[in-house]
Amino acid sequence: MDEHDTRIVAEMDSMPFRLINKTKLALIGHGNDLKNIFMKYVLALKTEKIDAQVFDDESEARKWIGI
Repeated sequence: MDEHDTRIVAEMDSMPFRLINKTKLALIGHGNDLKNIFMKYVLALKTEKIDAQVFDDESEARKWIGI
């Protein structure tokens, strides 16, 4: 998935996210390629209702979400 595709997917996801209450989205990735795609996705989200971050492992992500 290149940067252009990542932006398109994020823009498509942004529309339904606008209809929900504020939510946290934890993306977990291993390897720089996947984490870079996730970071571009987070930056391309066009809604204030999603607080998204990228994590290296599930335990960090769960701690951030609060579960």
